[in-house]
Amino acid sequence: MVGEEPKYDETKGVQPLKALDKNAVLIHAGTSGTSGWASKEFPIRWWMDVVDAVSKTGATPVLIGFNSHVNGVHKIEHPSAINLVDKLNLKEMIWILQRAKVLITNDSMPLHAASSREPASVSLGPWIGYLATAKHPDHLLHFRRGILGARMKNLSLGGIWSKPGITTDAKSATVDEIKSWLPVPGTVARWAVLACRGEYDS
Repeated sequence: MVGEEPKYDETKGVQPLKALDKNAVLIHAGTSGTSGWASKEFPIRWWMDVVDAVSKTGATPVLIGFNSHVNGVHKIEHPSAINLVDKLNLKEMIWILQRAKVLITNDSMPLHAASSREPASVSLGPWIGYLATAKHPDHLLHFRRGILGARMKNLSLGGIWSKPGITTDAKSATVDEIKSWLPVPGTVARWAVLACRGEYDS
């Protein structure tokens, strides 16, 4: 996946390149109940708490994604956040994702884009804190193909794959199951800050 550097646009009211600041943490709060994969759709309250926890560490939450997409993100407002939702086209978002320091996301398009080895000049990529709740971490595309192009950490506490007797990925899950698999937002924020500082390496 090859992106395109975003240009500042006064009509968008924000400078997209601030997403690459040293303390910026990209957050893709998706999906918002429209993916057909209930097992990877998290409550908006949890995402809001993650944004707030990241902000309280002194880092800058940067919200990304598309509300207009069929698998859109939750609509979140926070006074300390930079909101780039619907303010980048797909190529611009890919460009930002491949150069950011940290991304927090569920199993979604930004996960795939951020871990791409394209272009070759983006050799390391961001730290990706992903939450594997629908698919086992070893079943994600990057692991199956052996093309892991970014540093990745599964932050989930479990998933469909951790239930007794379940051997395949599954789309269905109850709200209570989802909640039991999600880590404490403060733990996610602390990991993100360490990754931003280059103090997390495994």
